[in-house]
This record gives sequence, structure tokens and C-alpha cells, in this order.
Amino acid sequence: MRSRILLACLLALAGAATALPGTAQAAQPFTMDTAAAYQVDPIGHRVTVTVGVTFTNTTPDVPGVFSIYRSIPISLQAGASRAAARDGTGALGVTVAASSGRTLVTVRLRSALRYRHSTSFTLSYRLTDGAAPGLRVRPSMVVLPVWAFGTDGSATVQVPSGFSTQATGATMTSTSSKLGTRLASGRISDPALWRALVTAAEPPNYASVTRSVPLVGGTVDLQVRAWSDDAAWGRRTLDLAAAALPMLQKVIGLPYAAGGPLVLTETAPAGLDPFAESTLGAQDVGVAFNVPPFTLLHQLAHVWIAGDVVSSRWIREGLASLAAARVAPSLKVPLPYRPAAQAAALKAEAFPLDAWGAADQGTPAGDAAGAADAWAYAASWAFIDNLATRLGADAPFVALRRAAAGTSPYEAGDPADPSAATVNPLDSHQLLDELEEASGSDLDPAFGSAVFGGRATALLSARANARAAAHGLIAAADGWGLPQPIVAALDDWRFPDATAAISAATIWLRERDTLTARATVSGLTIPGRLAAAWGSNGGDTGARAELAAEGAVLDAYETARAAIGHPNPVQALGMLGAPSASELLATGAGLFATGDLAGAVSAIERGSELNAGAQAAGVVRLGIGAAAMAVAALIVALAVRRVRIFAARRAARRQVVQPPSA
Repeated sequence: MRSRILLACLLALAGAATALPGTAQAAQPFTMDTAAAYQVDPIGHRVTVTVGVTFTNTTPDVPGVFSIYRSIPISLQAGASRAAARDGTGALGVTVAASSGRTLVTVRLRSALRYRHSTSFTLSYRLTDGAAPGLRVRPSMVVLPVWAFGTDGSATVQVPSGFSTQATGATMTSTSSKLGTRLASGRISDPALWRALVTAAEPPNYASVTRSVPLVGGTVDLQVRAWSDDAAWGRRTLDLAAAALPMLQKVIGLPYAAGGPLVLTETAPAGLDPFAESTLGAQDVGVAFNVPPFTLLHQLAHVWIAGDVVSSRWIREGLASLAAARVAPSLKVPLPYRPAAQAAALKAEAFPLDAWGAADQGTPAGDAAGAADAWAYAASWAFIDNLATRLGADAPFVALRRAAAGTSPYEAGDPADPSAATVNPLDSHQLLDELEEASGSDLDPAFGSAVFGGRATALLSARANARAAAHGLIAAADGWGLPQPIVAALDDWRFPDATAAISAATIWLRERDTLTARATVSGLTIPGRLAAAWGSNGGDTGARAELAAEGAVLDAYETARAAIGHPNPVQALGMLGAPSASELLATGAGLFATGDLAGAVSAIERGSELNAGAQAAGVVRLGIGAAAMAVAALIVALAVRRVRIFAARRAARRQVVQPPSA
């Protein structure tokens, strides 16, 4: 009974140890040395795998109990079939149990294997085309996931001649001969952590299907290029892409601006992760033959969410996944996983999201990059999805649209001419600013831990102080907004520069308010050029010069206005026939309101001069008027006298010539 219990325990350990291709443990109950050979037959649509196994029982006996193994469980790739085993005597019994992601084969030993005893046998099986996702064995293309087994082993892959062959994931060396290409792993000390993806392709031969898809901003000529022996993939992909593109555009909210056709080309997987993407060019998207439909939706979202609009990879991928998830239900496309749960399951690979894709930020490279990418895809999607839940479903896409329009987070609305705007691709800094400005939420803790990591603590503190000062300045500006130099400093996260500029601008605003109050008392309207100077310079030299210039005009106006009262009759006479000083002062006020400072000063000065000389001019005019009246009176008197003389002479002549009466 005790021996059976110990045997059961050993078998359980063996099963746990081989749940993956092989697991090395600190205190191993066995050793299993393996040599796996993969023979690729594209014409036959299959790969034949033989695994030479030497198994040793390393579990000591205990008093009264023998340590024995009667069977060996080994995990094979999903889709494995025709499993068989032989030792030096003949065939061994094999049982097969298929499950998601693997096939468990149990080899029954010819006799019980005791402590320090070894046995050798050969396990063989087949991997046939399409037997599992990611497995393709055809004359056009071979895509083969290669595993190693046991506690120590090796793997070789033989590919016929005529194929261009490469391995991704774990490193394999390549040699060529008349027989084709041979890939070899060398010794593998921990097969559980070893994975390779071998692809072998002949020069591609494609069959294309096309369709025109109307979108906002233009019609896209959609072309799908499938391998000539995979026409069904081309038709499926065309139908899904044609249906998805308008839906994705509606969610993302950007016009379709790319020129030329959008080409989807069937490719081998870009990596071990089925979520991995490969882009052949701006409008030529590589789509792995085995990707789930959701990944295609994700890739199509990149038509709008591309590197020229979004520079941070985690934002780009997170937004693409969020957009794909929004349209997936309508297209009856299942989600690949719940992003938060997937990220939690892979948390051992975690790193600050902002470092994803940045070689100088310490993100994994080489063989470890695939596992890190798998976590980053899930974590980016989960983080963006959480932002949408917290701030509003459209909030992340609003930030994207504003970035695409070249609008700063600290500017209201869109540019007057978005097509002429300089677009700074959306990064982690701008996304944080956009979302906080739009929502009023404090997102520093979330971004600080997940996106930037601990390195950004001091920077985020400086940002918080600068933003608080900027919001105070916005309130003080009373509708004038933030000046461009301060906006630029905040956008660039140059917080010391922003803080210094805000201090200068605050002083300037106090002087503006004083000027505005004086103008209101005097009945003047401050010209729009003062607000323009604020917008372009803030409290800097240009705005300060404008403030001084307008203050000088106001000084002149107030002085002239105090001097010019209601004119007396003499002054009114002096200004007769020309604009009055008050009228010139009013003209100056009007010119000031329009921003013509030079014209305003000229009118005010002419009004002052006219007012100052009006009394003297009136006296002169009075004198001239009196003289003119005296001359006129003299002329009238002379005229009367002449008329009287003329009348008298005429009367005398009449008396001389009159005849005497009869």
C-alpha cells in the first residue's frame, strides 16, 4: 500500500513537471534527456516529429518503500496526432489526452523503473496543416511552433530546399545543404522556457480580392492579398475588413486621409504571441494567417491610430484595442481575453508602460521581448479601457482627435485651420494633460505608477504645482486664456519655465486690470491688441511694451479731457468752422478702441492744441469782426451820402429847366 502511495505521488510530480514541455526543478524526482527532430514535408502537409528520450528515476527509495515509475507523461503541441512510442524491444502503450493549448501523451513503460535506473525510448507524432491555430504546413508557407522536452534536451528542424527559412523566439543556428535548411538549438538546459517559431516560405504567390469602402474623408480601395492556396482566408478577411472600417472610423472620429489603396497581405506570424502585428508599410498591413479576427480589427484601427498621430506605443496599442473592442460585438467577433485579467496573469513581465518600445528605457529585448509584449498589449488595453470607464467612453478618442488637430490640452476648441496645424504626435505627457484638463480628475497617481514608474515622482510634483498656478492665471485672465509661451512650456513639461512665465504674467495682469479700470472711468474701450499681445507674449517684453503704450495714450487722454471743458463764446468763436477739441478727443477715443494708437495720440494732441489756442483765436476773430463791421458802416454812410448828393443835384436840375407858367 505504501509503495502504491509513493508511486502515485511520483506520477503526480511527473505529471506536474511535464505540464509544459519540460520543467527543471531544484529537487527533481527524475531526469529526462531528449533530442527532438522535426522533419517538415510541405507537399504532404505534415511535420513528422521524433523525440529520443532517456528517462532516469532520481527519487531515492525509503525504508520499506520502492521508488518506481510505470509511465511517463509528456506534453506535446496542440494538434499533435498519431503518437506512438517504441523501445529496443518494440512498441509501447500510449494514451493521448488533448486539451486547450497542448496534447498530453502518456507512455507506458515496459517494466517498472526503479531508483537510479534509466530507460530509453523514441516517441513519434505528427503535426498536420491546420490541426491547431498557428500551425501551417503547405507548399507556399510553413509555420511551425517548435518545442523541446524533458529536463534537458535539444531540437532540430529539417526544411526542404527551395524555402527561405528563419526562426524567431529562441535562437536556432541555420546550416544549408542539398537537402535544404537545418535549424539546430544546441543543448537546452531548461526546455520549459524554450520556444521557437520556424517559418519557411517559397517566393510568395498571391491571389487578390478587392472592394471599395466609403469612409468619411474619402473612399478606401481595399485589397486583400492571400496566398494562392488560401483563397478562403482572403475572402473572409475582405468581408470582415470591409464591414469593420466604417465602424472603426465612427468610434475613432478621424477622417480617412491616406492616399492610395489599403492592402492587407497574408503573412506568417510576427512573433510567438498571436496578438503580435507586422506592418509592411504605411498602407500595406501584414496580417498573420492565424490571427484571431479581433487582432485584425486591432490592426485596422491603426489606419487612424498610427505613429504620425500617436508616438507612445502603449497609447497606440491601447487605443487600437479599445476601438476594436467597441466594434467587435456588432461584428460578432469574440474578445481574445479580459485585458485586466490577462495583464494580472502576466504581471511578472510588467514594466512602466511609457518605456514600451523605447530601447533606452530598459524594456526587454531579444527572446524576452515576446513575453513582455504579451503583457504590454494586455496592460495598455486595460489601462486605456479603465480611463474610458472612469472619464467617459469617448474621452480617450477626444484626446486623440485634439492631438490630430494640433490642439494643445491648454487651448479650448479646435484650431481654425486644423489642416495647417503642426501636429505633435500624442504621447503620455499630452494624454495625461488632455484627460485631466477635460475631466478635472487627478490622474497623477494612476499614470505615475503604471505609465511612468517611480522615476517621475518629482516631475509629477512639479507638474501639479505649475498646473495649479496656470489655472489661477486662467481665472485672473478673465477670459483671455493662457499665453502661448506658457502653453508651450506646459505642453513640453518645462515646468520651471512655465512657473517663471506665470509669475511675470500675473504681475502683468494686475497692471492690465489697473489700466482697464482707468479706461472704464474715462469712458474708453481697451483695444483688442492688448489681448493679442497677452496671447502671444504673456507678461514678456512685447506685452509689457503694449501695456506701456496704451497707458501713455490713456494718460494723454485723461490730461486733455481734464483741460477741455465746455467752451465759452469766445473759445467757440475761435474754433468756429473746424472740429472742436471735444470732437477731436472723441475721435482719439474711437481710434484708441480700434487699436490705432498713433492716430489716437494725434487726435488728442490736436484737440489739446485747439483748446489751448481757442481763446486767442476767438479774440482775434472778434477784433476782425469789429473792424469788418466798422468798415461796413463807413461804406454804408458814404453810400448814403452819395445817394443824398445825387438826389439833391437832380432836384436842382429839374428847377432850372421848368418853363414859366402861363
